[in-house]
Amino acid sequence: MSAQQIHNVDETCMNTVQRPGRILAAKGSKQIGKLTSAERGQNITAVCVTNASGVFNVPPAFIFPRTNMTATLLKGAPPGGVGYAVPSGWMDCETFIKW
Repeated sequence: MSAQQIHNVDETCMNTVQRPGRILAAKGSKQIGKLTSAERGQNITAVCVTNASGVFNVPPAFIFPRTNMTATLLKGAPPGGVGYAVPSGWMDCETFIKW
């Protein structure tokens, strides 16, 4: 069996709202501003696959917790990335077969 025939699939969860990192200020500062979002955001699932030779020959999938899929959800996604609307927001057997 060659390295191109061995594949690994992994999924991860990402939030739709970015949280700010650390805020640096001078010692003794009385007022320190911090920009945060009041929105909680939603978690989406990203699924990627690569083979043992390091080639990503299958486009990544993004699973959104909703009932209808729109193309605007994939704005800024990697080339070839596909999106699926699944009410639970998790990869299931049906979505995996479609992907």
